[in-house]
Amino acid sequence: MSRLNAELTRIARLPADWQVQAYRNAHTSLLKKDPGNYPEHVQVLEALGRAEHAMKTPGTRLTVFALALGAQRRAMRGGVVFANILNHSTNVLKDLRRYDEALSIHEEALTIRRATLPNNDPLIADSLVLVANVLAVLRRYDEALEQYEKALTIRRTILSDKQPHIASILHNSANVLTDLRRYDEALARYEEALTIKRAALPHSHPDIADTLKCIAAVFRNLRRYDEALAFQEEALVIQRTAFPHGHPDPASHLMDSASVLAGLGRYDEALAKYKEVLTIKRAALPHNHPDIADILNNIGGVLRELCRYDEALECYEEALSIQRAALPQGHLFLAVSLHNSARILHELGRYDDAFARHEEALTIERANLPERHPFIAVSLENTALVLKDMRRYEDALAAATEALTIHLHNDQFPTVSKTYWGPGTTTQVSLPDTFAQTLTLCAQLPTSTVTALLTFKGNADIEQGLTSILQANATGTFRDRLDELQALQAEMARLQYSADAQDLLRVQEVTAQLETLERQIHTDPEGARLAEELQLRMITPPAVQSALQDDEALLNLFVSEDAVYAQILHQDGRHHLHRYAASDLEAQVAHLRQVLGDPGLLLHETPLLRPLQGLYASLIAPIAGLLGLGEDLKRLVISGDGFLYGLPWDLLCAPDASGARPLLAQVSTRLVPTPRDLLRLHRLESVPGSATSPAVLLGVQSFEEHGDSDQEGTETEAMNLPPDLRSAPVHFATRSAVMTTGGADSLPRYGNLNGTEQEIRMLTALLTERGRSVVSHLSPDASEQTLLNIGVAPWVLHFSTHSDVWDAEQTRPLYQRAERLDPRYDPAHPFSRAVVLLDGYTRRNFQGVLRAWELGSLNLRGTELVTFSSCNSGLGDMTAGRGVAGLSQAAFLAGAQRTITTLWPVLDATTPQWMGNVYTARLNGASWQDAVREEKLRMLAEEQPVSAWAPFVLNGLA
Repeated sequence: MSRLNAELTRIARLPADWQVQAYRNAHTSLLKKDPGNYPEHVQVLEALGRAEHAMKTPGTRLTVFALALGAQRRAMRGGVVFANILNHSTNVLKDLRRYDEALSIHEEALTIRRATLPNNDPLIADSLVLVANVLAVLRRYDEALEQYEKALTIRRTILSDKQPHIASILHNSANVLTDLRRYDEALARYEEALTIKRAALPHSHPDIADTLKCIAAVFRNLRRYDEALAFQEEALVIQRTAFPHGHPDPASHLMDSASVLAGLGRYDEALAKYKEVLTIKRAALPHNHPDIADILNNIGGVLRELCRYDEALECYEEALSIQRAALPQGHLFLAVSLHNSARILHELGRYDDAFARHEEALTIERANLPERHPFIAVSLENTALVLKDMRRYEDALAAATEALTIHLHNDQFPTVSKTYWGPGTTTQVSLPDTFAQTLTLCAQLPTSTVTALLTFKGNADIEQGLTSILQANATGTFRDRLDELQALQAEMARLQYSADAQDLLRVQEVTAQLETLERQIHTDPEGARLAEELQLRMITPPAVQSALQDDEALLNLFVSEDAVYAQILHQDGRHHLHRYAASDLEAQVAHLRQVLGDPGLLLHETPLLRPLQGLYASLIAPIAGLLGLGEDLKRLVISGDGFLYGLPWDLLCAPDASGARPLLAQVSTRLVPTPRDLLRLHRLESVPGSATSPAVLLGVQSFEEHGDSDQEGTETEAMNLPPDLRSAPVHFATRSAVMTTGGADSLPRYGNLNGTEQEIRMLTALLTERGRSVVSHLSPDASEQTLLNIGVAPWVLHFSTHSDVWDAEQTRPLYQRAERLDPRYDPAHPFSRAVVLLDGYTRRNFQGVLRAWELGSLNLRGTELVTFSSCNSGLGDMTAGRGVAGLSQAAFLAGAQRTITTLWPVLDATTPQWMGNVYTARLNGASWQDAVREEKLRMLAEEQPVSAWAPFVLNGLA
């Protein structure tokens, strides 16, 4: 034993409260006696760090360890060697899960190396990777990716693309992309890393197996189980070749293979794999090792799927017995086994035993986790189900309501936080499913459930979208506060959904920081819009009632994984919830949208009337009584969700012997993206309007370098129609979609528009004649730059052009080649998918593209109306359960009171007249809602094709 080891052993035998100073003295002595023995310096520092950690209360920093590093810094006067010591000293901190302290030390080492080494030195790349690795552990994924990219750039500069160093960085960055659910990018990185490893390493090298395993995990997340299994099996073959039979290393690959097989429903094969893992682990580990309990829990899960409940319970009971013996009393992992066994006991009808297990698990979770942790919510839901079967309905309702409250509180955080992490599990929170469970427990809707239904849709997404929008123009202190808000929310997402003890201690601290920051935003002049938005986090029934007109109701729809729900809230306070029985609603809506692709159809024609009547029977008839149709209901506000958002509700037809009778003829409708938008817009009614401001009109005619595209566009549409719908006359040209889709080097191609110039000139003449001030721009002046410089909020903002909803993958290649990888420009950003095309659009870059978030950055406070006289302008990112993020919602966030949008392509030739009539009605004193409805009814009576009038919808205020 070396002299140093003997001294460290002696110190380790001292009383715990003496050890820290003894190690510090040993380090000071070593710096004087042997200043160049850096490995021993690190050895003492590690021992000091462990000793001080043992003495500290959780959450406090290692101050003596920091002082020792300071002494090391002074003795060595910095330099590259000191940077090496810094990096090595972090090993103990990462071991102790002190990642924040480790990060600051890695960053200091990086700073030293940058100051003393050439810009492309490989040691700088190594430091960048070390920093990125810790950031990834802290789930600061965007920052981690940035550091990996810098390291990769350096390594590619000094090495060939076939070096293992590059493969390692690619692999690590792919891990982060996987955590961000950017699976396609992750796959590309993993596959490049795999190619390098196959070229540089023996074919059976374990590193190759690791990358194969990660590729399999991505495919598993995409539910592409067959592909996942192929990669997982190849990884397993390599592991079996590299290690002798019974060696523990292949066990993790066997576990993953078993998981994939279970995902494929091949439970018998999965069970065989899990049992092989169990055999390996039993041979390699003590009989009561917690890893054995984990495998038993997995085996129990497969047996449960096979309905072999008694065997499953036996596995769960053994797992629980091992954990009770091996883990401290009240350890969080015990809760997992308790819940597993409780679910089986519930299946077996042993309700009292199941309830006792759930209660014990819940007690453990309440002792270990924040009061609003999602694990607690899930436990409460499971408990409620058992209590229901025990006929303890009041207790069941109390548990389910508490679960709902927790989910609703957590829904305010960024979307990434909807996934939370625990012992071997990843769980997706589903509020609609929680609602559904609560509803089975009560005859009347409790107020908490009504509030939750109104609040959850789009809750976090709107707030995050507005923050992104405000950052476009924010400066100084307010910009700093927005950056801090996003950073704290991201950290809260990590902390709130973590089961790590160190993380949980930070929850209260970060919560207080968020509350302080939000108070500061309330008092910041630039923060007024966000401050107002923060007040809309909880939407109560009385607040919605105050936003409704007399004899008006809100129809709030939401889509869960296996059901569609309709919530009805009347202005007088009556509320109902209906679960639709039809299981093919999405297919019915898809068929209708396909039929509407024929621009020449009339409403009474059978190919159109039949699906409209079918959807009326499925969606309107079951709730007609709850709505009060044909009785006291005069107006209806509709908030769609998912596939239902693009549905033309007012076009749905009641079966009527006298002909087509659309909902439009029965009741006046308007749309809102979410109930939250309804409340925001209601507040805007009191904002002084822009009645004296000009109307700003923009019309774009030219998208092609040669020729008129109307006929060409019609031919394209006809080719895309199903065979039975290719009967539209060629003169029915629409402001339609894409002539050619985008590719790796270009964005989609759109045709020229004849009617836009006529529309803008006609509206200009009409408004001028009626005494309104007008500022109009036609090609080539209807540009994004013109729009962004409009200054004061206009009375009306009118777009006559193309609009579209871009597929994220379609436009990602150009985005990734752009110099500025601002996440707001990312096609995957919800407020980047819906776009308006203006002059300057070339397909080669993003010039002339007005994204929804850019629209939201305008000052439209007091603007009466934003009109999108273009195709599909009412659509957007329509994720089920989240409302829709698109042009209307962006306009509302900018302060506009209402929008006119379209749900499918409109006819170019008739649109100018339709718009002129609507504006005339408004100038004659009608509300915008009545003006839109009356013009629709007029064209319906004249038997105009539905594409001439029905795609238009009013969103927002009446």
